[in-house]
Amino acid sequence: MIDGRFLGRVVGMLFAATVIALSASASAQQLVVVSWGGSYQEAQRKAYFEPFTKETGIKIVEATGPDAAKIKAMVASGNVEWDVVDVNLASALVLGEQGLLTPIDYGKFDAQTRAAIPEEFRLPNAVGNETWSVVMAYRKDRFPEGPKSWKDFWDATKFPGKRAFLDSSFVAPVLEIALLADGVEPKNMYPVDMPRAFKSLSRLRPHVVKWTGSSSVMQQMLTDGEADLVAIANGRMEGIQKAGVPAGFTFNQQMILSNYWLVPKGSKNAEAAMRFIAFVSRAEQQAAFANLAPWGPTNRDAFKSIAAARQAELPTAPGNVATALMSNGQWWAAKGADGKTNIENYVKAWNSWWLEGK
Repeated sequence: MIDGRFLGRVVGMLFAATVIALSASASAQQLVVVSWGGSYQEAQRKAYFEPFTKETGIKIVEATGPDAAKIKAMVASGNVEWDVVDVNLASALVLGEQGLLTPIDYGKFDAQTRAAIPEEFRLPNAVGNETWSVVMAYRKDRFPEGPKSWKDFWDATKFPGKRAFLDSSFVAPVLEIALLADGVEPKNMYPVDMPRAFKSLSRLRPHVVKWTGSSSVMQQMLTDGEADLVAIANGRMEGIQKAGVPAGFTFNQQMILSNYWLVPKGSKNAEAAMRFIAFVSRAEQQAAFANLAPWGPTNRDAFKSIAAARQAELPTAPGNVATALMSNGQWWAAKGADGKTNIENYVKAWNSWWLEGK
């Protein structure tokens, strides 16, 4: 007869070994998460990455520089190194249409989180993670009052100085801002008049010392005085001002955009990636992010944990949206009569315009 105490000890040992093995497996797991660097990614680290690792044991390996072309190349080669990527709406739509993404497992979301995220942020292959805007910023020691509109930003006589502006890698805001500077009203922005926009960019071009798609580069240039006026993500300005840099910005004529989490097709850690996306979509995590850096949440319940004063610093605060332009990512991802997306036609037109100005 088998001793019950012996059997109990064996069962207990097997259970403990199973728990240890599962813990070790979770601890050994890791996710490569690709974001945009700087203060933005620092806030994500504190609000998202570190709490997720603490709760799940899954390590986050950070990378910077999301690139739709690189995602396409990874999927095509079968060697997908990225697990979760933070991209803009147009990139998410195009990559999804091309079959390069893993469908989002909304079953990983709790019911409250799903209900609190508006439908426009719950795409089949991507989930909205925050709202932000491109604003005009300036050195206050050069321009105490600063430019009030993109027309002012373009005016090198009224505001002489070195400018840094967005290049083609940024996609959506470039042509829209050029048209705002040329007098187009936000309500008449789409479809984008590309020839008119490039003519507007040609007037700005002689005064631009740096073209870049990186807001962290804009942040550094404004901080170091390498540029007097820049087009920059609104959230970057908080770090600049806290550091005591004499810099200002305005929400007037801001262009509001949203970013999305996605999982490339072929990710080796897709299940853990879905757990991560569900975790960072929770109201408490998004509120923590917004309280660390002024990017707005996509989970409506997050506003319950954000003070009114802080909400006023977010792009989508009522007082900030009156003159805003809302980016139309669907238009950018749409195909024209030639079968190419507006993004593809834009890049082609940009390359031609860039070479003409050389």
